[in-house]
Amino acid sequence: MRKAFILCAVFSCTAVLSACTGDGGDTETTGDAVAAPEAVLPSESGETDAWETALPVAPDLPVQYSPDGQSALTTEDTDAEQLCGLVHEYYFNSDRKKCANQYGFTIDDVGERDWEGNAAFSMKSVYGTDGADAVEDFEEEVEYTETGKPDSYRSQGLWEHRRNEDGALEQVAVSVLKLDYVYRDDGTLYYRNYTHDPFLFGTTLCSLESYYDERGRVIYESGYITHGELEYFYIYGDEGEKPQYLLTVDYGGGYAVPDMKRYR
Repeated sequence: MRKAFILCAVFSCTAVLSACTGDGGDTETTGDAVAAPEAVLPSESGETDAWETALPVAPDLPVQYSPDGQSALTTEDTDAEQLCGLVHEYYFNSDRKKCANQYGFTIDDVGERDWEGNAAFSMKSVYGTDGADAVEDFEEEVEYTETGKPDSYRSQGLWEHRRNEDGALEQVAVSVLKLDYVYRDDGTLYYRNYTHDPFLFGTTLCSLESYYDERGRVIYESGYITHGELEYFYIYGDEGEKPQYLLTVDYGGGYAVPDMKRYR
């Protein structure tokens, strides 16, 4: 399942959507699909994802690609901050033919939030804690690459719960946090896979995949939520380390619900 975003100023939405909704492949569209050229999304090369060739998010690019090369985000400055966009959901039908659904959304209010920094190498949960207070005999283990960078992180402990059979209390070993890293050939961080125990922290974002550009800045994340999936696009308007905006899309119930925040 692949998704693509096209975001534009609402006053020029019709023109942009009619020109920028190609999927770059032999794809059937369903729902409110709009036929368009294939100039926006990169062409596919067989079934290879080729993540390492994806374009980085940069302010001078009219189209900004996600790391899998299948998702795209276009932006246009507007003082009104009224935005609209499309979500492309890719899947294979019963005939094994690639198809796409499209969901439209609008944004007419951009809020604000604080930037808490890049958490790529934080050995804590997405909630800011390590889980040590929720278990007994808490243990941590970090493995490093040959160049001294984190390769994986594991933490575990003993958790007390009641058995289903008789309700008696017992302690069981649980995995608290897991982190795995993937680096490019030049040593820059490309990908982080995060998981936490849903019983200790909750199910929201119990799994989270993060992608980074060549400078180590987070540019895209996809995480679990009980009713579907959360996707995050980090939008950088300059060469700084802090993104200017965060676009969040919440999937659930057949809808794509957007939220956009400006970082203070």
